[in-house]
Amino acid sequence: MKVAGKTKVLVAGVLIAGTLATACSPSQTQSAVHQSGTTIVFWDLFGGADGTTMNQIVKKFNQTHPSIHVQEETQDWGQYYTKLITAVLGGKAPDLAISHVDHIGILKTQGVIEPLDKEAASVGIKWSQFFEPPMKDAVINGKHYAIPLDIHTYLLFYNKKVLQSAGISPSQLNIKSYNDFVSICDKVKGHGYVPLSFGESGWGPLAIWETFYYQMGGTSLLNKAGTKETFTDATNDAVAIKAMQKLYDLYNTSHIIPSNISNPDELFKSGKAAFCIEGTWSVDDFHKALGDQLGVAQMPVFFQQPAAWADSHTFVLPVNPNRTPEQTKDAMVFVKWVEDHAWMWAKAGHIPANKTVQNTPQFKALPYRRNYGSQASFVKYFPMTGTVWMMSDNEILNELQGILLKQTPVAQGVQEMGQILDRQLQE
Repeated sequence: MKVAGKTKVLVAGVLIAGTLATACSPSQTQSAVHQSGTTIVFWDLFGGADGTTMNQIVKKFNQTHPSIHVQEETQDWGQYYTKLITAVLGGKAPDLAISHVDHIGILKTQGVIEPLDKEAASVGIKWSQFFEPPMKDAVINGKHYAIPLDIHTYLLFYNKKVLQSAGISPSQLNIKSYNDFVSICDKVKGHGYVPLSFGESGWGPLAIWETFYYQMGGTSLLNKAGTKETFTDATNDAVAIKAMQKLYDLYNTSHIIPSNISNPDELFKSGKAAFCIEGTWSVDDFHKALGDQLGVAQMPVFFQQPAAWADSHTFVLPVNPNRTPEQTKDAMVFVKWVEDHAWMWAKAGHIPANKTVQNTPQFKALPYRRNYGSQASFVKYFPMTGTVWMMSDNEILNELQGILLKQTPVAQGVQEMGQILDRQLQE
């Protein structure tokens, strides 16, 4: 069994004594009949602000649907997919669950989720209502395995007060290129502020490299079959290296990103940084810290064409022989209701995957959302495969960090990232 590019051997004794015993006990996950009707056990991985938002959504649904009770169970993000796999294998699967859209292929390969075309159609879900990018990964061999809930993507946040202190008018901020951005950041640095608050480890730098790569005209990172990487082939190799060089330069040449930032978000919220690249999930958190001094913009077009890293949360149906047809139908009723009221989920900062929601007065009334809602049309995802989840692939992320830490030359590092990915795709 392969999870995020690593081979995992699940032994029966581990299933019983480990995660299953603590996180998937029958009292938590077995479908049951609520005293007022059907109970739907719903697993998600939402912590923090988006967790609070989903709690409120579930509560509102339960209040307005007395014959259905959604029992939300939030699992630890880092262990979520391992727990979900374990629950399915142990016969203790939830009735409904959340998955990142670029993880759908792995769950399908492992037999964890099932198609939901008929189930979605039975409650009136129309695929044409969703933005195209998340829908691409939701479909495998012509069957829908997921229903997109949102698009969460990287944005450019800025502190108006810091920019003004550096002699830059926030109202006239117009970043037309990578060089424009570096020039603005140099002015900020000259006034004693951190230009760009961003980390140097984890999947964040990989997301920026991917953004630069697509903005420079790079094609898909994998071939159509998903069996081989293509960013080091003759067509894309120069683009991939150039994109990595531009990322490297932010850390090591122009020094726009200082090294060893322990908490980029806190640094930005403290008012010590001009810019921060962070996800839609941070909009309200940053607003609470900075108030009206916060500026929110789409990911700038640093190079030739619009592109920005993104991912999507989706609803999936775990394989669960204990789920009755009534529970399946009611789970879809809940999904349809959440999709129709996705402006409530947008309170967490995310862009609703349902295009029609952006035209609702409730969505338009939310602060900042109109600044970045249209970014949903040009987002780019990490490629979906049946075995590798690049977002959490330690081998690839370690190779990338080695480039940024000047341990590996840029061109060599890009080639080695490709070799790692190719090997993993064949495992």
